[in-house]
Amino acid sequence: MNLERHFVNRIRQQAKTRQNATALRHKINGLWKDISWNAFQQQLDQLSLAFLACNIQAQDKIIQAIDEMDDIMVEKFSTTFDKINYQFNLVFRELFGGGRAEIKYTDPNNILETGIDIDVQPPGKSVSNITLFSGGEKALIAISCLFAILKVRPVPMCILDEVEAALDMANVERFAKFLREFSSQTQFIVVTHREGTMEECDLLYGATMQQKGVTKLVSVKLEEAVDFSNDQHQGGV
Repeated sequence: MNLERHFVNRIRQQAKTRQNATALRHKINGLWKDISWNAFQQQLDQLSLAFLACNIQAQDKIIQAIDEMDDIMVEKFSTTFDKINYQFNLVFRELFGGGRAEIKYTDPNNILETGIDIDVQPPGKSVSNITLFSGGEKALIAISCLFAILKVRPVPMCILDEVEAALDMANVERFAKFLREFSSQTQFIVVTHREGTMEECDLLYGATMQQKGVTKLVSVKLEEAVDFSNDQHQGGV
């Protein structure tokens, strides 16, 4: 008896489930019938057009911002370039004792991508290609350009590694005097073996090997060394 009742209840539940499924299916079909596909497509098209318009507007603003930045960079670079060019000629004439020097754009119509050429003529020489200069002359030209840049845009510290190694004694002295002149606004750390440069330094650091295989660092303040030497000389007299 209980088994029959169980089967009857199960059959009733299945029938009820089928009725509910059928009702849901009818509701879903009714919903699909109520949808206006034309209106839906129109809204979708409107959204697509609005999205495209926003993208175009954003792209235009970005391009405008880039153009404005390019204009500012060209203006600032050109202004600085002209100042360095002016100072380059002055420093070159002072280091070489005359002549002329100029830096030029390789492509004046495209400042942001142009290269830069150096056109120099020392006194008494007519050289069309910078590669034809001697090693010392090339070094002095590079030093002239460096000091020109420092005059326009000073920096707190500058490290120079034997930049005057190829110069003769007279040009080494000129180079050292320029270092002394700029030392009030820029601190220079110079690696050198030239006496003329060392004479203009405030503080010397050197390495010595008093014992084989043992390196010792020494430092000398030239001002104190000069005073000590003078005192010793006066005491000897």
